[in-house]
Amino acid sequence: MPELAQRTAEVVDLGQRRKTFEEQLRTDLRFTADVHTVSSPTTSNKAQDLLAIGDEVGADQQVMLLQGVLPELFCCRGISEGSSAFVLALHYALANQRGAPLDGDQIFAIRRGLNFVRENLFLSFDRSLDFIDMLSDSKLVVDPPETAILTDVFTESSTDESAS
Repeated sequence: MPELAQRTAEVVDLGQRRKTFEEQLRTDLRFTADVHTVSSPTTSNKAQDLLAIGDEVGADQQVMLLQGVLPELFCCRGISEGSSAFVLALHYALANQRGAPLDGDQIFAIRRGLNFVRENLFLSFDRSLDFIDMLSDSKLVVDPPETAILTDVFTESSTDESAS
């Protein structure tokens, strides 16, 4: 009987630790979405607001702050495949900009995706594809740079085979 009580206590402890972890992750995501992209309870976007008044440098600073938080969010990739896929796509979308500023549509797509992930931590991979497509539709390149090289290699090899 003492073993049963000990195992029950361990399960309860694991449940509490998971709940604490989920709360911390939600807080981190809220921090990411709220501080770096959303400036007020009316969800007006800091970066979009700064872009609207012509402050491209200020808008870019907000995006750089977001980039600083992404590695921490990536460390939480075990929470769900969907949130992990979105964070990774967002990382590559920002990295592939190579310092070029984002436009209003791109910032909006990022904000919308982050807000959805924040509210739906256990996002399915299929549902995350909708938000990754939204990033792509805003002309952000969400694939790693190596993808282009692999595409070229496979295209060349298939062309060589068909020529034979």
